[in-house]
Amino acid sequence: MIIKDIKSIAERDAITRDYKPSRYGDWMEDILGQVNGFVLDLGAGDGAFTKPLLERGYRVISADLAHARLVKLRSINSLLVECDAVNLPFKHGTFDTILFVEVLEHLPNRKAQTHCIKGLVDALKPNGRMVLTTPNRPLYRIMLKLWEWFGGQKPDPTHFSELSFNELMVLMREVCNIEHVRGKIGLLPIKAVQRFFARWPSLCYDILVVAKPRDMKPG
Repeated sequence: MIIKDIKSIAERDAITRDYKPSRYGDWMEDILGQVNGFVLDLGAGDGAFTKPLLERGYRVISADLAHARLVKLRSINSLLVECDAVNLPFKHGTFDTILFVEVLEHLPNRKAQTHCIKGLVDALKPNGRMVLTTPNRPLYRIMLKLWEWFGGQKPDPTHFSELSFNELMVLMREVCNIEHVRGKIGLLPIKAVQRFFARWPSLCYDILVVAKPRDMKPG
């Protein structure tokens, strides 16, 4: 699987499936609360984060692999970039914050993921911040079975390389200093339960990581 093939799949998916801000539910504010300065919303999709960030006065570049999704964003943001996450077209030290929400699992393999994270670090300012979420493969697969059983969500055809919690931590620590990690349990819309399991991300189906770059040379 190469980026060109993934783009074709992403374009078809953009036409046939819409995403709603509500899918990020209880951790929307946690994600937005990590943002500062000039923002790259990488994998912006239909603007679930671009829109509230613009409303809060942030300068945001919305980037996505699928041209069809960027077309939908034209009405809310003029700063649009069509690119893939592995080969970013941005200069070293451009952004204060990079949002990378539910995108890592769409890359073709671990090599691409490693290259991508290094590219994100390079695009951040020295004290910049990466805010990333991605499924925790073992728990996510269980959740999918439950959702399908109840007639709900089906597997995403563009998920090519989901990671376990431990695999994600190893990947991030190669080039980042991790500042904050929390999990999302799902299915149980009880705030006390969500807050409890958030402290145990390895037991959750989705993971949020906030990280800062280590000292690295450009490129």
